[in-house]
Amino acid sequence: MQVSTKTALIVDDDEFFRLALRALLASTLGFSEILEAENFDQAIALLSEKKIDLAVFDLMMPDMAGPGSLKGVRDHFPDLCLVISAASDRGEDVLLALQAGVNGYIPKSIGLEKFSSALKQIVGGTVYVPASIASPSTAESADEIVATAVSEAPALTPGRKTFSHSLCTAIRTRK
Repeated sequence: MQVSTKTALIVDDDEFFRLALRALLASTLGFSEILEAENFDQAIALLSEKKIDLAVFDLMMPDMAGPGSLKGVRDHFPDLCLVISAASDRGEDVLLALQAGVNGYIPKSIGLEKFSSALKQIVGGTVYVPASIASPSTAESADEIVATAVSEAPALTPGRKTFSHSLCTAIRTRK
């Protein structure tokens, strides 16, 4: 049996959420090292010090200017699997996060099983977005929308940047 050496970073100002996500990352996704930051500045320091495979950011927290802050994270750490987990499931927030270069956006309200499934999909290379950005008829019947399955690693390569931009454009035209 191979021992996992994957490292994750949880960036959220809610201590209880960090505790729950830590348990999920360790037990379900097999992360061997899980770091925590309660604000954006701590997260940047940890990302600069360690090789981190996955970072799960809250959208609104101390020292962070919303999705715009994530563009800087993506630019400085292009191989990072970058995920937003937020209370908001507003389409505008999701689209701004995708434009900033995140690999997925998971609303905190979707429940443990769906949250776990979404994280697995993202780590596996799929861009995950919530049903809230779908057309109303689809959103009512879908638990989630999987934007695309990507066979390469979850890093946001130039091709995936183009894909994210195309996805955002396609979603906007559906409204």
